[in-house]
Amino acid sequence: MLRLASPKGGRIVPPGPGAPEAPETAEEFVRMDDKQTFAAETYKVVWPSGRQVHDGHQLAKRLDDLNGKTVAQLWDWVFKGDKMFDIWERELAAKYPDIKFISWREFGEIHGANEHAVLEALPAKLKEHDVDAVIVGVGC
Repeated sequence: MLRLASPKGGRIVPPGPGAPEAPETAEEFVRMDDKQTFAAETYKVVWPSGRQVHDGHQLAKRLDDLNGKTVAQLWDWVFKGDKMFDIWERELAAKYPDIKFISWREFGEIHGANEHAVLEALPAKLKEHDVDAVIVGVGC
């Protein structure tokens, strides 16, 4: 249970030594007024994550090694993908010297005015470049 302090302080006071007594239920938050008395208020809480639904789809088999593989880069042109792909490319190439990258520039913006056309053309472009794996950079 949490105890909310008076409007003057606006702080949360956890129960413990020296804290005034209050009802002991997890569903109750208690607001402390200037006289150190409590008025219990009950709030319903909604968990922010939705329930998980499994639809039976299987994940693609993971690659054993990235050496000799072609990796495409897809980006929504939000939050610093241009910088991040440079870093990922450098770090992966250090670990897998025979890796090949197809730049995000080749595919276009996957989220924006032309996203439907870009995504519609994506399977053919991936096949054209003989892509083994894709790194998708989505920022917010």
